[in-house]
Amino acid sequence: MRIEEEILNRAAEQFEADCCLRPLPAGNGKKENVRIGRTPLLPKQGFWTEAAYAGLVRERMEEETGKVPRIYEGTDPFFRAIFGMGRVWMMADERIYDWCVKAYLSEKGRPEWFGRFEDLRDLDDQLRRYGKRIADVRLHFLPAAQREKTEPLFPVRWYEESDLWEIRDPWPFRHALCSSEQMPGKLAVAALADGETAAMAGAAADCPDMWQIGVDVRSRWEGKGLGTALVRLLAEEILRRGKIPFYATASSHIRSMNTALAAGFLPAWTEIYVRSREGKHP
Repeated sequence: MRIEEEILNRAAEQFEADCCLRPLPAGNGKKENVRIGRTPLLPKQGFWTEAAYAGLVRERMEEETGKVPRIYEGTDPFFRAIFGMGRVWMMADERIYDWCVKAYLSEKGRPEWFGRFEDLRDLDDQLRRYGKRIADVRLHFLPAAQREKTEPLFPVRWYEESDLWEIRDPWPFRHALCSSEQMPGKLAVAALADGETAAMAGAAADCPDMWQIGVDVRSRWEGKGLGTALVRLLAEEILRRGKIPFYATASSHIRSMNTALAAGFLPAWTEIYVRSREGKHP
């Protein structure tokens, strides 16, 4: 199993935008292992809601790069790092930019090892000097090369974007239906059994080109392969629509990782998110 080169290249282009990096000049044949961009100049969050501030950050970064970045409500643009494909994409505030260049452009090791605990501790110590902290380190998966089309062994129902608002009881499927102003829900598929929705997988558009998949299974239907099958079905449909499906989970969530692997996904990148210790961006 492998991830297709086209998907990896499209993801890499997105990571540039996510870290406020302009694309390298076409045709130079250069693929830098570590690229570090500067966080654009932003106003204080003040009384802006997290959703409104995330929208502002997205607009400013799109102005810098010409491509819509993935911006998550509540995360702080002070720092961001994406590790994958033997490369690093990073965005740093001017106050720690020189430190990041010294720490990550040195010869201390390959990018694959930058997420070691001792390195995360050094980063967190630096962030705390400015009222920030590491909020999360998440593992992300991309689909492997396509096999034969999946044929569901149970009844399913598809929901388009306009249909998602009609779901009366979204709480059991809070991960599958995890959308927001910046990440609108686009598509979902549900498994039907014994007159109820037994499981659901949904996709939100984290950016125009990449849709994140979430999945939930009601407790009495766990262990029957419904979640895995729905994730596989949804990923196939997202690819058919010309978008890139991806799956994210906590580094300790082994069951979720197993779902991704069984559904035909492979580990592709790790991402570090930062939050303000006070809950607001200074």
